[in-house]
Amino acid sequence: MREKNNKGEVPITILVIGVFAICSLALFTFFVADFKMGNSFVGVSIMHKMDAAVDEYNFYKNSGIYSDIVDGFFPVLEVGQKKYLYFYKNKTSYFGLGKSNELAFSVRYPIK
Repeated sequence: MREKNNKGEVPITILVIGVFAICSLALFTFFVADFKMGNSFVGVSIMHKMDAAVDEYNFYKNSGIYSDIVDGFFPVLEVGQKKYLYFYKNKTSYFGLGKSNELAFSVRYPIK
């Protein structure tokens, strides 16, 4: 009968556990970096939305639609006698769990 050699089992087990740990750490790091990168460019996406909304608003206003109807399609903020198109983004907690009331970015465009 042939005897088993158990000398290689412990180093191989440690190697497999180490490789698994390193791969898990790398995936976690990429996930966190992607989340932070997505939150750092929040202003750019809001500005793109605002630019598109301004163009669309001007198109509807110039085509003769009543201003009350057009204002119902867009997020309009009234401050005193002036009206603004208003977009904002609140901060989110890590990993996208929940929202806070803290304002991350806002932009407004005067329409009247």
